[in-house]
Amino acid sequence: MRLVIAAMVALPLLAGTPASAASEKAAEGKVVCKNKAKTGTRFPSKMCRTRSEWEQISAQNKRDAKEMIDKPIVANDCQGAGC
Repeated sequence: MRLVIAAMVALPLLAGTPASAASEKAAEGKVVCKNKAKTGTRFPSKMCRTRSEWEQISAQNKRDAKEMIDKPIVANDCQGAGC
């Protein structure tokens, strides 16, 4: 009897694992649209990308921002007459 109860409790947990992996994969392929502000107009533009593409864009933007922050500032040490 205890074995039957344990199986009844564990079965939904085991069955949910592949379904959640499949739903996660389907969620990555889902198209997500966002409104982006555009300079020079009052009207936003609508951009539609997949969830994984939005994650790639976000990661690239973070890398670009970090590169700009970490980039050393070089002073213009102009020694010539044309400065």
